[in-house]
Amino acid sequence: MKESELEKLRNDVLETTKEILRLVAKRQTLCTEIGKLKQMKGLSVEDPSVERTLREAMVKEAMSLGVEKDFAQRLTTLLIEECTKVQPKPPERKVLTHRDIARMAEALEKQGVKVIRMDVGEPDFRAPSVVVERAYQEMKAGRSRYTEPKGKQELRQAIADYVKMKFGADIKADQAIATVGGAFGVYLALASTISPGDEVVVIDPSWPIYKPCVKYVGGRPIVLETQLGDGWEPNLDELNEKISAATKAVILNYPCNPTGKALGRKTFKGIVEIAQDRKLTLISDEVYADYNFTGSEHNTVLNYPDVSHVLISSFSKSWGMTGFRVGFVISDLDRTNRMAAIQSMLITCIPEFIQYASIEALKCLEEAKRNSEVMRERAEAVCKALEPLPVSFYKPDGAMYVFPRIDVEGIDGSEFAVKLLEKKNVSVAPGGAFGNYFNYFRISLGQPKDSLVEGVKRIGEFLS
Repeated sequence: MKESELEKLRNDVLETTKEILRLVAKRQTLCTEIGKLKQMKGLSVEDPSVERTLREAMVKEAMSLGVEKDFAQRLTTLLIEECTKVQPKPPERKVLTHRDIARMAEALEKQGVKVIRMDVGEPDFRAPSVVVERAYQEMKAGRSRYTEPKGKQELRQAIADYVKMKFGADIKADQAIATVGGAFGVYLALASTISPGDEVVVIDPSWPIYKPCVKYVGGRPIVLETQLGDGWEPNLDELNEKISAATKAVILNYPCNPTGKALGRKTFKGIVEIAQDRKLTLISDEVYADYNFTGSEHNTVLNYPDVSHVLISSFSKSWGMTGFRVGFVISDLDRTNRMAAIQSMLITCIPEFIQYASIEALKCLEEAKRNSEVMRERAEAVCKALEPLPVSFYKPDGAMYVFPRIDVEGIDGSEFAVKLLEKKNVSVAPGGAFGNYFNYFRISLGQPKDSLVEGVKRIGEFLS
């Protein structure tokens, strides 16, 4: 009797699930029709106000039915995503990334062609000699074994001491994790913060890793576009508009890749206040904190301990240690422990001898300062060389990039980058890789000043 009752319930669940699918199919048909009407009226596929109304209705219905609110939000996000997929859209533009151009440039170099490389964001600085020597000596001493996932206590304490010296932030060693570069730090921050169906606001133009990484962990990136005409300043009212009940985090990257924009204290504090009010986590990618050309204090999320946050940093830029693949993240102890569990599962830890080399790097303050000054000089020289050209740009406050807009009608950034490489042997990153900026390109300042100026000269010849 009990067995037959169990089978009946299971069958009811099966039929109910089928009914859900039938309703989903009906919903998809309706979304397709809506999409056709939008296309005829020239309307965007996404409509934040409609999405917000839908979310509010779903939450209200969930509460009346005794369904968990968070589940209703995740389900709503999934339905919205599927609805946007079936709606007719203009043909997608072919977008090349900085990596695509870099591969083309490398292929030319293998043929013996000398290319002025302004594509990938890699400084030409070498790691300080004491860092290389420390790594070598530690390898010789057999320090190439597993460590705890967060990294050795000595390194984490050195990171804590470094950020206290640099920012005045009082953190504990257990709040820091040594990661495989800043990129893996982004993944850990997202994987430990959001659940499938959650939304994350990304401020464009942005480093191309952010949006795919949000999607990879099951989230939905919501883009807040900034504009050259506004000095790449994010509008706080628009930020508030982009936040829904499903939003869990905002990604910040200042000084910014690719624009070189650094936020002033007022705007940074405004974003912090929004995050506090809306109970969001700020994921702050501050790998370019040392490349600050303004002379003013770097705004860091660590100076706002009351807001939920994750700081991401890296040894790659400040000390020219790109191939060492080492960075760090800092957050509250609970999230740090979640990130450590993920890191333990995926990579165990970063190499022990690299950790010792990183301790040495944190002592090399003069090298980091000198590298920042070199980047500032290169930015000045590139901006001066760009001035006579038919381009518009924001003079960078920091980072290692200039992001010009091509003021010549009908030029697409991807096509421009390919032809520039083919005809002038200069490689730049197409602007479309960083968002809806197809008539822009990014210049990386990772080459000597004379090479960069020559590269800009060739860009001018090509544009004329």
